[in-house]
Amino acid sequence: MELIKNRIDAFSEDINYESLLKFASSIDYDELDYEAHLPAPECEGDYGRNVICMDPFECVLIHWPAGIESGIHDHNGLYGCVQVLEGEIENVFIGKRKPSYKKRSFKASARAI
Repeated sequence: MELIKNRIDAFSEDINYESLLKFASSIDYDELDYEAHLPAPECEGDYGRNVICMDPFECVLIHWPAGIESGIHDHNGLYGCVQVLEGEIENVFIGKRKPSYKKRSFKASARAI
């Protein structure tokens, strides 16, 4: 995770969706030793979180076991970037202002989502 921490320390752009996507796309994830830092879920039916840093942006390594779901929630207008390192994740977006429902799946081979 030192590679990620060093890259974040060197990050000097304004934080916006485009700069986060550019940052995520620039990392060679095959070089990371993330397996040693994967957090175990604290209880059955949960996922594990390892917060790598909170400044200048939040970077979290999440271990999301198969079949585990998160309840409907929002991020208070914030945006982010997800990078799938192993397996596949399904994201469902439910619009608040305009009723909408979007479901997308991302696989580990699909970089910089």
